[in-house]
Parts: sequence; C-alpha cells; structure tokens
Amino acid sequence: MAFHHSESFAALLSLWTGKRVGVSHLEVDVPNEGWHRVELVSTHSHHEESFTELLPLSDLTLEVIARWLEIATGLGPVPYMAIADRQVLQIDALIVAAALEGLHRRLYPGHSRTDEHQTLAGVSRTKLRKASSAAVKAALKALNGLPVNYEQAERVYQGALASIHELSFREKLVELLPQVDEVAPGLLGPDLKEWVGDLVQVRNVQAHLLKDHDDFGEKEMSQCYVLGLSGRWALRILLLLQVASSEQIRKALSESSQFSYALANLDRESVWDNFSAYERFHSSQ
Repeated sequence: MAFHHSESFAALLSLWTGKRVGVSHLEVDVPNEGWHRVELVSTHSHHEESFTELLPLSDLTLEVIARWLEIATGLGPVPYMAIADRQVLQIDALIVAAALEGLHRRLYPGHSRTDEHQTLAGVSRTKLRKASSAAVKAALKALNGLPVNYEQAERVYQGALASIHELSFREKLVELLPQVDEVAPGLLGPDLKEWVGDLVQVRNVQAHLLKDHDDFGEKEMSQCYVLGLSGRWALRILLLLQVASSEQIRKALSESSQFSYALANLDRESVWDNFSAYERFHSSQ
C-alpha cells in the first residue's frame, strides 16, 4: 500500500509541476559488504528543466494530496499514461485515445445513451431490451428463406445490440472534453467536434490496422503529432481538475511557458487552417 501511494504521489507531482519525477537516490544492500549507492544515468533530455512549474508546489497542500490519493486508485493507469514518455506518433495518438476513453469510464461509470441529453434519453433499460429483442426478430424474419444458420445469425444480431445503451467513443469524448475547451480554449483546435472526429478516425485506423495510413505521409504525421500533444495536455488538465479549480488551472496555463511552447508547436504543424491555438488561448485570458 505504501508503495502504491508513493507511485500515485509521484504521478501527481509530475502532473502538477510538468516535470519528470523519479528516483533521485538509490542504494543496494550487498551481502557481507553493506549498502552501496547506485549511480543513476538518465537518458532523458533536460529540456523540460528550462520550464517553470505549471502549478506552484506551495499550492500542493495536504488537502490536495489527500484528495488525490483518495481518487487515484479508481483512476487506474490513466495518470501514468498522461505523464509517460511520448512514443512513435501513431502509438502516441492511440495511447491518448485509450486514456481518454478510460478516464471517461472511470469518472462517469454509470453514464449511458439513456441519460438526459443523450441519444436514447428517456428510454428505460427494460424498454431498450424489448426493442433490441424485437429488432433481432425482425432481422431474422428478413432472412427467412435464405441459406443461413439462424441460430448463429441470432447470436450475431444479439451481440451487435447487446451494448446499444453504452456510449460510443465519440460520445464519450463529446461529454468529457468541453471542460478542457473551457479551461484551455484553442488547445483542441477551432472546433471541438472536429478534433473529436479526427481522434476517432485515427484511433480506428490504428487500432484496427486499417490501410488508410499505410503511406503515413506528412499530413498523417502532423495530424498524429497534433492529436498526441494536445490530447496529452487535455488528459493532464482533466486529471488536475479532479483536485484543483478551473480558475486555478486556467491561470497556471496562462503563465506557463511550457504550455505556450506546446501551443506554438501545434501551430507549427498547420493542421488547422487560418487558426492559431496560441493566439486563441492567450486572447481569451
């Protein structure tokens, strides 16, 4: 338990400061010789050391730490995915997509399409099951006379409709990300639905190994880079919103050279026509 708490606290420190947090001193106990210090060799760049902390350590109170440790277990691997080293562009975009979907599932475990403002709002689970059953019967009736195995066909249709009440990946992002767009306008481009659509498309291509990106030219590289970078910041903001106020985070972002640097890098890729993430964010402050 103590080890788990130390790992969770280290993740919080990385999210809070924007700096890598790891082992700074290590010793091993060699039999008959005692303790020996191990020299740690880092392969990481020290580029991030030139950036100031995102949120000041003076604001990392015991109350904040206690709140984080209380919720961290329920967040699973998401915090570690948010602070992990960036990977190959395609993999990085896929990791961001998986982390965002996982975070939605963990923050809103009971949300479904039958909730208010969703596609099937007002439809009870009982009525939905009856409708699914009727749809399966209608589909089987349409196959009447065709050379198919009806038992297998029935299982296929039942499987396809079994999760009809669950939100799609797109719907989860649409529900999850507006709070990011409010705290950091511009980070997710000129149109949130367009950003969501791009991530859904890239995620489907990479997860199912579709051929759309086989050539993986400059356009695809830029898109994956922008989605990976902006998505990681979105993850970080969403996690910090669990223990800090939106006003606190917005102010920190406006004063963060690291965040401004990220916005400038997004603009450099020119993925969004006639739009600057950097200018949009800073003009809104």
